[in-house]
Amino acid sequence: MREEDFLEEIRRVPADNAPRLLLADWLDERGDPRGEFIRIQCALAAMPADDSGRKALAERNAELEAEAKSQALAELRPAGVLDVRFHRGFIDRMHVEGTQFLDMWRPIARLAPTLGGLAWRKLPSKQAPAALGKLLEGPAFAHLSALDLSGNALMFPAVDVLASSKAVRRLVTLKLNDNPLGGEAGMRLARSTEFQKLQRLELARCGLTPRETGVLARNAGLTALETLMLGGNALGDDGFRNVALAAPLENLRTLSVVENEIGLPGVTAFAESSRLVRLSNLDLSNNWIGDAGAEALATSSSCGRLTELKLLNCGISEGGLATLRKSPWLARIERLEASDDTPPRRVPRYA
Repeated sequence: MREEDFLEEIRRVPADNAPRLLLADWLDERGDPRGEFIRIQCALAAMPADDSGRKALAERNAELEAEAKSQALAELRPAGVLDVRFHRGFIDRMHVEGTQFLDMWRPIARLAPTLGGLAWRKLPSKQAPAALGKLLEGPAFAHLSALDLSGNALMFPAVDVLASSKAVRRLVTLKLNDNPLGGEAGMRLARSTEFQKLQRLELARCGLTPRETGVLARNAGLTALETLMLGGNALGDDGFRNVALAAPLENLRTLSVVENEIGLPGVTAFAESSRLVRLSNLDLSNNWIGDAGAEALATSSSCGRLTELKLLNCGISEGGLATLRKSPWLARIERLEASDDTPPRRVPRYA
C-alpha cells in the first residue's frame, strides 16, 4: 500500500482511530518517526485527563509535536500558513494569510487530511468571493467544521457566497468578528438557512443594528446555536429585545452583548422573556443598566440557570450588587463580575 491509500481511508472515516494506527504501523516499519507521533496523539485523545500514564505520554508528545510543527511550517509557509495545531497525529487547525494556500492544497491534503479548523486573515476584498467559493468546495477542506474569517472587511459579494454555500452546513463554529456586516451583507447572512449545525457564532464589532439582529434572531435554521457573541455592535434596547424574545435561540447557553448601548428597557425585556431559559453565561458589560437593571435581573426566572454573569461598567452600586447576590433566581451563579472602573464607551460604528 501507499501512504496515500491510508490517508484516503482516514478521510473516509475521520472519527475512527483504526486507519491512523494502521498508518502508524506502516510508518514504523519504514523507520519513520511519524508513526510514534500518530500513536501517542491517538492515545492521548482517548485517555482520561486523570490517567496516571498521561504525563509521560504528554512529555514525549511535546517533543514529537515540536518537531512535526517545525517541519510542517517549513513546508507550508510558502502557502501563507503561519501556524498549525495537531490532533491525533495530523494538522487539525491552521492559521493562514492570503490566498496562496488554495493553490497549494496538495501538501495540505497530505499533512491535514481531515483539517477541521481554519483561521483566515488578509483575504483581499476583490478576491474574497472567488476565494471563499474555492475554499468551501475544495477537496482539501471537505472536513472543515470551524471557520474564522474575522477582520477581513468582507462585503456583500463574499458574504453572499458564504451564506449560499451548501458546504457551510457542516460548520459548527463561524467567527466573523470585525467585518462591516451592517446593512445588506448582514441581512444576507441573517437570512441564510444553511447554518443548520452551527453551535457558535461570533459577530463582534460588525456594525449590526436591531434590523439585522432581529432577522438573525428569528432565523429558524439557527436552532442548534449555543454561543452567540454580539459585543461592540449597535443593538440598543430593541436589538437586545429581539434576541431575548427569539424562539430559534432557545438553546443558547452563552450570550455576549458587551458594549451595545443597552439600557433598562432592554434588560427588562430580557428579564421578562421566557425564551432564553437555558442560558448559563451572560455578559452585559459596558451597558449602562444601573441598579434598576440589576433589580430586573435579580427578580427574573429567566436567569435561573445562569452560572456566570458579567456586569462590568454597568452603573451598578454596592446596593445593586447586594441585590444580585441575594437573589434566589441567581443561586447557581459561580462567577459574578460587577464593577465600575471606567465609564462605558460609545459603540464604534461603520460608515
